[in-house]
Amino acid sequence: MARHSRPLWWTLRRPWRPLTCDAALMMSNRAHEAPGPNWTLHGLRHTATFLMSDDQSMPPVHVQHIPGHKHL
Repeated sequence: MARHSRPLWWTLRRPWRPLTCDAALMMSNRAHEAPGPNWTLHGLRHTATFLMSDDQSMPPVHVQHIPGHKHL
């Protein structure tokens, strides 16, 4: 399986499977409601975009697609 087609996160319980978008959103919401840093899925998406933009092997058009913005 190609690296880019493998899931980023897996479920912790059986049956192990790729985490769905809804499950990732629920995970983010629970983390946001917990005491501590105020993290959001939106902020995580932009942090990931910032870090990927420093990767020389990542084409800018692909990085631009992650946040869904017209410009980086």
